[in-house]
Amino acid sequence: MKKGKKLYEGKAKILYAAPEKGTAIQHFKDHATAFNNQKKSIIEGKGILNNRISEHILSNLNQVGIETHLIKRINMREQLVKLVEIIPIEFVVRNIATGSLTKRLGIEDGTVLDKPLIEFCYKNDDLNDPLVAKEHIIAFKRVMKRIISMDDEITPPTRDTDQGIFAYQLPKNDVIIRNEPPVAIQASSLPLGLSTAARFSNKVEMPEIRGFSMRKAMTSLRQAGLKYIIQGSGKVAWQSPEPGTILNKGYTCTVGFK
Repeated sequence: MKKGKKLYEGKAKILYAAPEKGTAIQHFKDHATAFNNQKKSIIEGKGILNNRISEHILSNLNQVGIETHLIKRINMREQLVKLVEIIPIEFVVRNIATGSLTKRLGIEDGTVLDKPLIEFCYKNDDLNDPLVAKEHIIAFKRVMKRIISMDDEITPPTRDTDQGIFAYQLPKNDVIIRNEPPVAIQASSLPLGLSTAARFSNKVEMPEIRGFSMRKAMTSLRQAGLKYIIQGSGKVAWQSPEPGTILNKGYTCTVGFK
């Protein structure tokens, strides 16, 4: 699926125009941030993992009648989604005390909470996504009243519920990267059969080069650590493998020009 112009870029995702009106292509980046973008890093494969987790959760919600913006996953890094107006309230569910929670309250990092903690944040980068109470939401965002009243009737999430959604397991001794703080951890039972450090340390993503000049395409592929075979001349008309495909470094791809 051909991407149009860039519509928006945030800390973790980029939105591009899609061919059909009212839809967009959502690209998941490998950027990792903490403390509202004050700490930044790149974690290879994070975007791939986030894409799969997002698809898994949203598909489950769709199946039980909760409509979401997801239309379908396009490739390992991208989804086709509906353009929607967001409600700028972030629901943060914490099972372990780490990151900003420990900084605010002086709790020892890594403390396992007795039950999941739900926090609300107002999504506004200029204000550093401030923590808000339900009363703030009701006072300043009257449209949220119904959501808050619904929340009071809903049983808070439990770890048993989480395990029901994430039924797949990783092999024992696999390794993933935890984002906040970014450290490697051993995993014997983690969701979705994916990891970043163990499976993507020698992997690269096939870039989108269609429409590029020969020089620009060759530069992009070299920077990605890929070799190439060129067919024809002019601008890139097709490429193999498809953009977003995960490849071993040094893989030889084929590029057709017209």
